[in-house]
Amino acid sequence: MKTLLPLIRKLGALIGFFGFYLHEMLISSLRVACDVLTPGHQMHPAFLHLPVDDLNDRQRFILTNLISMTPGTLSIDLLNDDRILLIHNMYSANPEAEVKELERAFKRRIKNVF
Repeated sequence: MKTLLPLIRKLGALIGFFGFYLHEMLISSLRVACDVLTPGHQMHPAFLHLPVDDLNDRQRFILTNLISMTPGTLSIDLLNDDRILLIHNMYSANPEAEVKELERAFKRRIKNVF
């Protein structure tokens, strides 16, 4: 039973992560669709520099793919010996706050699951 408990926790974290990511996909998709369908645009494009030196290679791979699959964001490159992920974000009025949010939301969850 003791060996089963970490597996159950990991499964719960994985289910929670998928729920979180589906929510992010829905919000991002609606934001992009609204911007396309309305006159004018609400875009504030920016390049974000997200530190990823605390992630292993698998976690970096998952993070870059999830960011690129989210509408409005694109992983561009790994800089400084794979320590910083360069991200293009279409809706970033405050790049520093966006980086903190990515660290809080995505990185923390990826570390817990993968």
